[in-house]
Amino acid sequence: YISVSVLNEFEGASEAKRRILLELIENHKPVILPNSDDVAILAENYIQALALPSKSFEDAMHAAFSTVFEMDILLSWNMNDLANVNRKQKINATNLQNGYLKPLEIVTPAGLGSYED
Repeated sequence: YISVSVLNEFEGASEAKRRILLELIENHKPVILPNSDDVAILAENYIQALALPSKSFEDAMHAAFSTVFEMDILLSWNMNDLANVNRKQKINATNLQNGYLKPLEIVTPAGLGSYED
């Protein structure tokens, strides 16, 4: 899965990186999660509840997409504003206040471990 919010972030990448990212999308064909009012409202609620800082609206959108579409994990390199215990607790508390009962797990790629068993 990938959200339109992530796709929009590709615009800020260099041409070379954007080409690589778009090639990955083409090769793997993830389901693209569409924008919705529920996502935008929840993202705004994260900011209002101070679960995320106002400068991090795109991060709020990532968390909102993951919550509204009931993803098991939100994968992020952003340890300051997303992938840390304090933020995760605040995001999940805001989710509960807004009727989203499934806890959102937010991890870095390193937190997933390896594929080797």
